[in-house]
Amino acid sequence: MLAAMSGARQGEVLGLKWDDIIWQTRQMHIQRTFNNEKWFDTKTATSNRKVDIGQTTTSELKKWKLACSPNDLDLFFPNESGSR
Repeated sequence: MLAAMSGARQGEVLGLKWDDIIWQTRQMHIQRTFNNEKWFDTKTATSNRKVDIGQTTTSELKKWKLACSPNDLDLFFPNESGSR
């Protein structure tokens, strides 16, 4: 849902941490990607951006944050061991 509603790429979504959400303005700050088992900075200055996520997506993220197991990297979508 997050990828579809935000237009973010898969690697951008997998690289999101909870600190990347700006709850007050309903935005997520894309600053990194996760691809091929590696972390990367965004490729260009315009790739490092804030994306509006809307009220419905924000509400679903709040529910997911409560359901998601805490993990050392503070990732939205950690793997089973709580890492990436």
